[in-house]
Amino acid sequence: AGVVVTASHNPPHDNGYKIYFEDGGQVVSPHAEGIMQSFEDFDLNKLCQPLVDTAAPKKVDETVEQLYLQAVENVVLDPDLIKTHKPRIVYTPIHGTGQVMSIIALEALGVQPILVEAQLPMDPRFPTVKSPNPENAEALTLGLELAKRCDAQAVLATDPDGDRMGAAVRKADGSFQIISGNTIGAALLAHRIEQLKALGWLPKEGSEHAVLVKTFVTSPFQDAIAHSEGLRVVNTLTGFKYIGEKLHRYELALHEKLQAQGRSADSFKDAQSHAQAMIELSNFFVFGGEESYGYLASDAVRDKDANMAVVLFTQLLSHLEAIRQTFDQYLDALYLRHGYYVEGVLNISYEGASGAAKIKRILDSYRNNPPSVMADRKVCKVQDFGREDILDSDGQLVPKQDFYRVELDGGYSYAVRGSGTEPKIKFYLFAHEAVKNTEGLEAAKAQARLELDKLKAQLDTDARRRAGE
Repeated sequence: AGVVVTASHNPPHDNGYKIYFEDGGQVVSPHAEGIMQSFEDFDLNKLCQPLVDTAAPKKVDETVEQLYLQAVENVVLDPDLIKTHKPRIVYTPIHGTGQVMSIIALEALGVQPILVEAQLPMDPRFPTVKSPNPENAEALTLGLELAKRCDAQAVLATDPDGDRMGAAVRKADGSFQIISGNTIGAALLAHRIEQLKALGWLPKEGSEHAVLVKTFVTSPFQDAIAHSEGLRVVNTLTGFKYIGEKLHRYELALHEKLQAQGRSADSFKDAQSHAQAMIELSNFFVFGGEESYGYLASDAVRDKDANMAVVLFTQLLSHLEAIRQTFDQYLDALYLRHGYYVEGVLNISYEGASGAAKIKRILDSYRNNPPSVMADRKVCKVQDFGREDILDSDGQLVPKQDFYRVELDGGYSYAVRGSGTEPKIKFYLFAHEAVKNTEGLEAAKAQARLELDKLKAQLDTDARRRAGE
């Protein structure tokens, strides 16, 4: 077990901590409630001295760092490809911890990243940006300026505590495009499945025991890719801790089956034999992610990992360079196969006690008076995760939460939840338009964006009405 103290991409006064359990993942129920209860039962007056000698902190042993670095590098399935086709990458840790491992991992693969020198020093004031969150385009400004001067192929940026990665790529016309977290995840997933099948790790037809694990509020584009390749999709509530919990369950199931057969997990000679055993006896984790720029491609790590994401994206760029294709061309090929998907987010902030009451009114109203029409589209289905017993594709009961998924006709949908960390209510919007051919792709993109803007405007009006404004 352990604790990570972090404010992530926020100022130091927002410091909090994440608690990790024995499996390396963040704590979930019932351990989370047990820890809180123990804290509430504890008499703080009895705490006479610090439990740790803060004057003599100990660094993590170098062997542990090497094991972690090896786990990051192991997600590269074709290291020779990267050595042969080295993409020109601008990298920035945005004043955070990414510089400790991301740069080393890239160099170990033979890639020398072009560094944004002004953003290398670790500094909790984040002096070169308004916010060091790679979700925000402004955080990539210095990286983009450098990429244009150096004729780089992409800009990769990790957030200060090294668990999220944002990216911008050079398009076929030479301009740069900042990519959403949903799109990054879809591209990484598609390429990873392609590689795993080419190397024989996955059957050509896929497997019900090869899984994509993602959150409900992450793009259905990823569901479409996984299903078309014969993978099963497991959706979880928001929070990577739920993805980590799944990996722990899959690991336990494997060990139980091996023990029954008189075998040991130490008997696997390599990662491929381990993957095949997971498919035969449990579930093989192919990829996991959430829309907020968090990704994972190995069960050796149990939380979203920006260092791993940097390596994965570099591998994809090498592949694109080898086949002489730009990222936007690769993405369009996926759209032609699966249809065009685009997403949006609506955040409505309400401060203070009165704001909390408004958020509660909105959430309660979805339970007591769900919409029947939204943005001129009929509501086909409303799922209430706070009241309904909803099973995921593993057959496991999804924990209760004031969270709603609303399906509209024509392939559109949205989800509603209160933010777990900020005084706001969040709406996640999903658009999908069928694409018949190359000529129809641009029209589908324009139509989806138009409809998404319309949906966003009507959701905003409806939410404020439900809040009693």
